[in-house]
Amino acid sequence: MKTQSARILPHYSISKVKNMNNDFAFINTLKGLVIFMMDNHELCANIAEVPAIIKPEELKKYFNLYNKGNKNLKQYGSSFPVIDSTTLFRYAAGRPTPDSRILLINCDNLIFALCAEKVIEIITVNRKNGESCLEFTPLEGDSYIKGIIHYEDKAWLFPDYIKISSELQAKLSTCFADHSRKDVV
Repeated sequence: MKTQSARILPHYSISKVKNMNNDFAFINTLKGLVIFMMDNHELCANIAEVPAIIKPEELKKYFNLYNKGNKNLKQYGSSFPVIDSTTLFRYAAGRPTPDSRILLINCDNLIFALCAEKVIEIITVNRKNGESCLEFTPLEGDSYIKGIIHYEDKAWLFPDYIKISSELQAKLSTCFADHSRKDVV
């Protein structure tokens, strides 16, 4: 495990890291990463799955970033469910700053909003001879963190966006079904 991994992963131990296997071939298809910060943890997302990065001050009349009552973000003529990342990842909620951003994540046919303290950088992956310069280490011990992505001398947490999206879709289906039943009664 690289040195920086320990800095960004204080609550993980090396004993929780599994051996690398071929189940994570997605790493070879990544064209880039959006690196963002949450509670002093560096996380990343596949650049192809981030259709927009929004400054919260652009949304003030529609959306309060840290209001726990918000369930949907209305933007671009659509409504997107907002993920409570403080509960999901067990991170402390920070105060909004001029660096705060809302990432729209498009995963598994669902676009949802994820609030971040700031976007650190955007990396495009330069593939030499078709090979990936990224490495992936899967993790156990956190149901919403799939693993660690390593690039050069850096490392970032990679959330399990498919699991997040699946659970959110199930929750939205249940809410929609409950709402439909109330309308019928």
